[in-house]
This record gives sequence, structure tokens and C-alpha cells, in this order.
Amino acid sequence: MFQGPTIVTRYVNGRVIATHKRDNDETWRARVPYDNGLDADANHRAAAEKLLSQWPYETDLTIVGRGHDADAYYWLTVGKWQLED
Repeated sequence: MFQGPTIVTRYVNGRVIATHKRDNDETWRARVPYDNGLDADANHRAAAEKLLSQWPYETDLTIVGRGHDADAYYWLTVGKWQLED
């Protein structure tokens, strides 16, 4: 089974905000302006990728899946080493 952090993205006032709640005291965020030339999926992915580019720990994380509900997109990330075989 793959394991990795989940990034949540939401549209708020013309921006897409990506968040990862690391623990009770620390939440990481990245924001991107909504690009009307892209579809919603691409805008949310751009925010998730921006957060990954600022990740303070593992730098080999990659997005491997996405889910969504009425409120947000959920991006599953794993270390690239989990994909090697």
C-alpha cells in the first residue's frame, strides 16, 4: 500500500489554496491565482504542486491520485521511491 501526505485544495476568492495539516500545531499552505485559461482540475493541481515545491522535508514527493467532494480536491502524494520497482 502506498503512503504519503494528503494535500487539500479549495477555491477561495479567485485563488486556489493548497493546505496540508502536518499536526495540531503546524499547517502548510500555498496559494495560486485562479487561471481562467485552465480547467478546475488543472488549477487545483497547480496549487498542490506549488505546495510540494515548497515542502520543507522530503523533496521526492509526487502526486499519484486525486479525489474530490463538493468542498475540495484531495491529492495523494507518495515518495517516488515507492513507485520504483
